[in-house]
Amino acid sequence: MARRAVWGILAGALLLIALVSLTRAQKTHEVAVVFDGQSLNLYPEQTYPERLMDGRGVRYAVVALDGRSWAELAVDVESRLLSHADDANTTILVMCGGTANIGSGQSADDYYSEEVTYARAAREAGFDLIMNTTLVPSSTFTVAQERARQEANRLKLEDPDGAFDAVADLTAHPLLSKEADGGYIDGIHWTDEGAQAAAEVVAPVLDRLLERVIG
Repeated sequence: MARRAVWGILAGALLLIALVSLTRAQKTHEVAVVFDGQSLNLYPEQTYPERLMDGRGVRYAVVALDGRSWAELAVDVESRLLSHADDANTTILVMCGGTANIGSGQSADDYYSEEVTYARAAREAGFDLIMNTTLVPSSTFTVAQERARQEANRLKLEDPDGAFDAVADLTAHPLLSKEADGGYIDGIHWTDEGAQAAAEVVAPVLDRLLERVIG
């Protein structure tokens, strides 16, 4: 009887292991990347996320919405973004937005705080790694808003709240540092060259995150 009990326990353990393995196998991609934010994720026709992920063999999704601040994006965040937190064994969120925040007259501190809150909600929902990006210029910004943008970027890069695993500085690229430098169609949205420049800036930062989880 004792031997049968032991075999019963072992059989149960093996069944549990098999079920766990099956659940993991159903996640067909070890890593998934999700892009969220505003219209810079959506234009031009070949977007910067598409250019960035081309040939990487990593599953990705774009859930960004045009013209929304981070607080506005948070309204439907559960169904739109957080549902992707379990898309793979490791999920990475890439944030690229904020034009609506600064354009509405929001201060740098409040803008940074909104992004921190958004990132923390994503992490609590199950996202493993979170990358942010600096906010590029816009021809719609006033002088005061441009100052707020620059201060907000300083806060993102310093990240005093420790909300982000990495920050890609889009403004470091010459095509993206000024809205009139050829990287923009209308002073806000990127040309093909601008989208390519963004992909090139984000690529090494994303690669470092990917190396942490897949080697």
